[in-house]
Amino acid sequence: MEHTQCKRCRRLRQKLFLKGERCFTPKCAMIRKPYAPGFKPKRYSGSLSEYGRQLAEKQKIKAIYGLSEKQLKNYFKKAIAKKGDIGPSETLLSFLDARIDSVIFDLGWAFSRRQARQLVSHGLVMVNNRTIKTPSREIKIKDIMRLKKPSPALIKEINQRQKGRKTFSWLALDNDGLSASVVAKPQVSDMELSIKMSLIIEYFSK
Repeated sequence: MEHTQCKRCRRLRQKLFLKGERCFTPKCAMIRKPYAPGFKPKRYSGSLSEYGRQLAEKQKIKAIYGLSEKQLKNYFKKAIAKKGDIGPSETLLSFLDARIDSVIFDLGWAFSRRQARQLVSHGLVMVNNRTIKTPSREIKIKDIMRLKKPSPALIKEINQRQKGRKTFSWLALDNDGLSASVVAKPQVSDMELSIKMSLIIEYFSK
């Protein structure tokens, strides 16, 4: 039976990498079934309305970061209210990437943001020598993160996952690969998500 996460990608017409390493193999649903869920294969035809495009982008980012509608709206309000050199689109994305579950995924400690949330919820992550259990916790400059008593199997998985993995300029990973520090604010240039953030801002601005 096809996993719900895979159906989300097919419905939104884009790989969201919600199943971790499976998304990089021929088993990926977007490779095997490159059409919307249903009883028969369907071609992607026609064009969406402006509202439809905004809604689709909003659904994408909710699925990628595992957010509820209320959580995303609150992040939008926070981004709009913040003053700075970057616009609300970049500010919103930087807030989302500063979540501890997203940081853990970026460090290669989890194969998906969903697994990262589980690691945090189970008390397996420490920030500044304190166990945290809130996946939405915002990391800050000089925060030090490490895994709490990782099993040999998990260490092996992480070491394999980190080989050739992209590094992020605002995160400094220690030599053991199991601890890291935040050296700057999340950099928009590091983010490669195929999301039109301006459409999400327009959706919530109505």
